Amino acid sequence: MDKERLTDDEMEPYIEKIEKDTSIVGYKKFEGYEGEDFLLISMGGEKKGNTIEVLEVKEDSEKTIIRIRTLYNKNPEANPYIAVALTRVKSKVVILDTDGTNYGMDYMIKSSYCFGNQKGGRCLNNSLTELVEIYYRNHARNEDWKLSDFKNRCKLLEDLIEDAVWGKEPRLNRDKHQFRVPKQVLDEMVKILQDQAIVEEIKRCQSFDDILRIIYENRIKNSVP
Repeated sequence: MDKERLTDDEMEPYIEKIEKDTSIVGYKKFEGYEGEDFLLISMGGEKKGNTIEVLEVKEDSEKTIIRIRTLYNKNPEANPYIAVALTRVKSKVVILDTDGTNYGMDYMIKSSYCFGNQKGGRCLNNSLTELVEIYYRNHARNEDWKLSDFKNRCKLLEDLIEDAVWGKEPRLNRDKHQFRVPKQVLDEMVKILQDQAIVEEIKRCQSFDDILRIIYENRIKNSVP
């Protein structure tokens, strides 16, 4: 569907948002023109290079069911998306990819931000529980991917420590948050945590809190500008 059909007051800034934020996965409903509703479905950065094809749209007494297929064809969009025009949308939505992924209710993206002074814009006051749920829906899969390399048992603990300090993702590029920390500080922190006594202490940890305590006790103070 052409983007020109999607650019109403709320949809346009949302499209700009998902084009920039590849962690947004799921769907969001928008009211269209002449009684149409749109479900805008985004696949996230893991599906970069793919296009989305709608295979079937049907409904039963309770839900709207949309079957899609993702195909890799070097699509330049960093976060592939598609808008599906519907005459009505049931309270429950199932968006099922042929690879088995369901982008339906579990991935519904709630409004948790404002659209500035756009005409018809709005802000929703979400509770902390709702915000946590939204973060989990939109970011969990991406964060699981980032941590996947640390489950690689072929790596030495010393190598995992270096990857963690530098914020290296599975593709070995640095997480954007770590760029605030000077490289010399990261190098020094790696040397501190790779000390054999600390490595052995980390091996004895029974919880993530134990690891945080070790890092806190050995932190380099005033290291972040």
